[in-house]
Amino acid sequence: MNSLSNADFSSDDNVKDPNFQPNNHIISSDSEDDVQPVVNAAQFNISSQPRPSCVESQSYNTLSHPSSINSQPSSIDSQPYVEAHPLSRKRKAYPESWKRNRTKALRNCGKAYTTMSKSKKVIPAKEMGPVCSDSCKLKCSDKFSFEERLTVFNNYWQSGDLNLQRQFIYNNMIKIEPKYRYIRVESTRQNFNHAYNLPQNNKRIRVCKVFFMNTLAISDKTIRTVVKRNSGPTGIQMQDNRGKHGKQLRLDAALKAGAKMHINSVARIESHYCRARSKREYIEGNLSIAALHRDYVDKCKAEGQNYLSYKLYYNIFVNDFNISFWHPKKDQCEDCTAFANAEDKTLFQEKYDLHQKEKSLVRAEKENDKKNISDNFLVCVYDLQSVMPCPRGEVSSFFYISKLNVLNFTITELGTNNTKCFVWHEGAGARGVNEIGSCVLMYLKNLNEKASCDFDIVFYSDNCCGQQKNKFMLAMYQYAINELPKLRSITHKFLIKGHTQNEGDAAHSLIQRNISSALKSSPIYVPDQYITLIKTAKKKGTPFVVHELTHDSFFDLKSLADGNYTTTEDGQKLKWADIKVIKVHRDYKKKFFFKTSYDTEEFTAVATLSKKKTNTILVPKKLYKHKLNVSETKKQGILKLIEKNIIPKYYQSFYENL
Repeated sequence: MNSLSNADFSSDDNVKDPNFQPNNHIISSDSEDDVQPVVNAAQFNISSQPRPSCVESQSYNTLSHPSSINSQPSSIDSQPYVEAHPLSRKRKAYPESWKRNRTKALRNCGKAYTTMSKSKKVIPAKEMGPVCSDSCKLKCSDKFSFEERLTVFNNYWQSGDLNLQRQFIYNNMIKIEPKYRYIRVESTRQNFNHAYNLPQNNKRIRVCKVFFMNTLAISDKTIRTVVKRNSGPTGIQMQDNRGKHGKQLRLDAALKAGAKMHINSVARIESHYCRARSKREYIEGNLSIAALHRDYVDKCKAEGQNYLSYKLYYNIFVNDFNISFWHPKKDQCEDCTAFANAEDKTLFQEKYDLHQKEKSLVRAEKENDKKNISDNFLVCVYDLQSVMPCPRGEVSSFFYISKLNVLNFTITELGTNNTKCFVWHEGAGARGVNEIGSCVLMYLKNLNEKASCDFDIVFYSDNCCGQQKNKFMLAMYQYAINELPKLRSITHKFLIKGHTQNEGDAAHSLIQRNISSALKSSPIYVPDQYITLIKTAKKKGTPFVVHELTHDSFFDLKSLADGNYTTTEDGQKLKWADIKVIKVHRDYKKKFFFKTSYDTEEFTAVATLSKKKTNTILVPKKLYKHKLNVSETKKQGILKLIEKNIIPKYYQSFYENL
């Protein structure tokens, strides 16, 4: 029985695309415009072979498996495959990698495979059959050598396309009417026969049916199927339309639109780190698709509407949206991950070794700095904590409004482990270099006031270019050196990307734990409640000191960066991405120094102010003249919760005045 025509299954294309419409490739039509060119031997790359000697032509029976497509019958699980698509944004289906379709591909190529039935029957690979008998009137065995037959056989099966294979069979069949025949009344037998040909030297050579079938390793049923599927006078084979009847169940457009509307109603939150062009959106991590579907079902039931099943809702969520559930997590190092996943690690070895070396050096340098801590030498780490949304609670209504973002910038002093927290919300400021730099400047002014002697300070932080690794933060350091008499020098050392874990993370963890614990008993309605939770987060030792900031607290630091921050004194171009350390010193007020590796001792100098320019001390102006506008959608969403008494009316005045 031919496995090509007697298939156990056929993959339904609507699995991949519910709106699938079959194309017109090799589909018959009554119109001449739809006629496809006839597939000939050249399309199978069937080339001519030199005619062998008589001894060579008789060697067929002495070869074990010269004509086998695959001499090792095996399960589909042992067949390697290469994924043709890159990793996708979401969990998309790739039907070509499914076991059922991989089995079908093996079968269409004539290779060994294991059936999908319960018996798991192993079907051996196709092998070219013997020639016809010596009594054949056409003497087919004299027309084709073994190598020529094998070429036809291999090219037929290597196509792996059932439609092309059927087209090849049909193109090499010629319908003939017998000269003499008996006619029976009401007979179902066909009134014509077929002559069979095989390609040789770009010609069609007449052969008998047995020779034709054995050369291609097909059965009589395959030929009957091809004849049956012939569409008529055009001689074009119809495409295999199994699973393409177009009567698949369709998802109601109104129901799909309702599910999308519900997903769009879920409030998005901002990620702690977010690329400028990122299209990914985030919703609160304590939600799940199952929880969203339950709310969706409850809403539809309350409104007396039909609703989608969880599976359909899930498919819409992962395929039609680019949404992730936000969870605080440690940074993953791209360089280390790339090296770990590389098959040929020698390509990444040099870069990886340098990366590991810099990581070890900066950690050793931080430990050395900690040993030298004194009254006149301070070491600190600073970082911006993950966004804290407000209001916040376990009631489902909180999940469907946009929330006010509350920000907490922390500076942790190593040695004493004292932490200073600077807290504001988005109605008071953003989270750029002006806000971060203003917090650092406030901290330095406070140190200068309390210091009994001149002091040096070392900062450690991550490499966020929008917040601290830029010329504006450096300009603020230069301003502080000029304005604060007891501040002798500032050194900023950047931790290696992907390995920015530091002592400040412990403070963030304590705060987050205290918030999570508080949410179990009561929602958080206003930012002031976050401030209380931050103050009480540290149970032992010195509590966190919290500075509550308003729009008046921030300065425009970008106006300070008036000078050269791109070219060294040697005329070399400065690449901020490569910088590992920057330093400013009050003895060199017109310069700053930097290093691009922790393995070097010497700094490179950059003159920020030319000799021709007067050393005018710039004074930063206030960044904001009034409160920042909060989006009307966000504001009205919160006020609606107050109207429903989900948020106590006690907090109404705060949100109305945003």
